[in-house]
Amino acid sequence: MKRQRRETKEEQEEEKERHRIERANRAERRESQINVRTKSCESCPSSARQNAFADTNTNTDIISTLPDPILAHILSNLWIVEAVATSILSSRWRTLWTLIPKLYLQEPDLERPDLNLSFVDLVSRIWTLRNVISNPIPLHTFSICWSTPCRPFYVDTWVRAAILRGLEVLCLHNYCNDTESLVELPRSLFFSTTLVTLKLKGNIYLNPPSDSWFPSLRKLQLSLFKYANSDSLSTILTACPVLQDLELDVHLHVFQVNFNITIQVPTLKGLQLCCNNYFESSSSFKVYINTPSLECFTFEGHLGKYVVLENLPDLVELVLAVQIVDGVSIEDYAKRVRDLIRPFAHIKSLGLFTETTKILCHASGDDELPMFRGLSSLKFYACPFFEWHAIRLLLGQAPKLQILAFESCTDYSYGESVPDNSWDESLDVPECLSSHLTTCHYIGFLGNKDEMQLVRQILKVARVLKTINIIINSRLEPKRKLRVRKALSKIVKKFPKSSQTCEIAFDERPLL
Repeated sequence: MKRQRRETKEEQEEEKERHRIERANRAERRESQINVRTKSCESCPSSARQNAFADTNTNTDIISTLPDPILAHILSNLWIVEAVATSILSSRWRTLWTLIPKLYLQEPDLERPDLNLSFVDLVSRIWTLRNVISNPIPLHTFSICWSTPCRPFYVDTWVRAAILRGLEVLCLHNYCNDTESLVELPRSLFFSTTLVTLKLKGNIYLNPPSDSWFPSLRKLQLSLFKYANSDSLSTILTACPVLQDLELDVHLHVFQVNFNITIQVPTLKGLQLCCNNYFESSSSFKVYINTPSLECFTFEGHLGKYVVLENLPDLVELVLAVQIVDGVSIEDYAKRVRDLIRPFAHIKSLGLFTETTKILCHASGDDELPMFRGLSSLKFYACPFFEWHAIRLLLGQAPKLQILAFESCTDYSYGESVPDNSWDESLDVPECLSSHLTTCHYIGFLGNKDEMQLVRQILKVARVLKTINIIINSRLEPKRKLRVRKALSKIVKKFPKSSQTCEIAFDERPLL
């Protein structure tokens, strides 16, 4: 027995010795391979490889060996304060942040209580450091947003300097409404030959010279409280010979005077117009639009008495978010909305918000609405309730409709829940539901009673429907999402549907 134990012990020791020798051999082979690669790198003519090898041996950071354009791209993904802070790393990094072609200076991002510096101080220091170097690169984008008092002199200085650098994108958002912070734009801005995008918002005084000229401007966004006179808007639009996209937000209740909106831009393709006039008696305004190349038109806010739309043969998409204004009967206001829609019977895509559809329900007769014979896509935005009567009305006016979409807007609420008996009312199946509608989308599905009933109604009457795509609201808790999916699956299986080939697809996307 003792002899067997000795033999076993000897075998174990031999096994250990064998493993030790194998490990030693593997180590020798790895060392040999490293030596070969080392000699190869040392004899390699590539400077990049030599620098990388040298940095590895001296324990320096390899990232500093990257080319300037790559490092500038990395820094552009940092907050500007963090990017500037890299200048203290080494002499290599001292001026790298100045190669960033886009400056986004938002007040919340620049708040640094530990530095005891104001927003103006920080912006001025960043601007000075960037321009103190010789031959700084051209600045592509300059975006600045602030809400604390800032002397107009500083903004004027920053904008003047940016324009001289061949600026292409300028965004100024002044949310400080105090009188002393009103910003009047420098004259040189209105003669920029390089600007492609201009966005002005808040407490900014628009007073363009009569001979203003923006030969390269393609996108213009104005959301201002202060216009020098009634011709200021027309003057700046006339100065843009290649303008394609215009976003205009007019706060008419602030002016307390008559203010006319005239848009005559032959090259314009996209227009978003928002008119805020909560009390019609406080101010009156006229809207005149003549844009022969316009393809997409969005109107939001309060609809005035005088709206003239001419020469819009290429319009494809219309979105209406008309809001009710005080001092006007709902019947008269409904007529305004119908008159606004009537010239657009040729469009292919139509979007309507809840309040707009509610207004349309007060139409005196179905024949008042145009027949949208070319309409292929119809979308309703709910906040959070849909007007089922208006949906039925619009479906009857779109005989060739192929895509029907609903989107729930949870940020603000308007409307009332549909009475239960309204869903059971007999419905004359429109032509689009009997022979053309193939796709239905619902974005931001919450799973409430009205939404479930809406899906049930669509399944009940759409005879050639192929897919209902449900995008569940991503803000719902996981358990609630699971219950919503089960409830929808139950509807599809339990309740009758006209199309036997229809499938329900689930998706989940974040709401923007």
